[in-house]
Amino acid sequence: MGFVRIQTYTLSEEPGSSLRASGWEFDGMSQNAGHWTHRGDKLRRRDQPIGRKKRWVKRLNRESPIVDWTQEQAPQQGVLWA
Repeated sequence: MGFVRIQTYTLSEEPGSSLRASGWEFDGMSQNAGHWTHRGDKLRRRDQPIGRKKRWVKRLNRESPIVDWTQEQAPQQGVLWA
């Protein structure tokens, strides 16, 4: 599909050993530590942990440079967020 980089998150207390063993790289901590919102003030599920998460990335195409986008800067089409 042409993706250069994919990402996923783990809880801050999880070591991420299986991700590291399968080629994922630690990329920092998430910025938000609260509930997610969707379409304004409608809250999403409340049965999930709300603390900061560890972000892991895996580069799929080594020839293409990784563009460090935030969700606000990413193009609206063709970008999937995990």
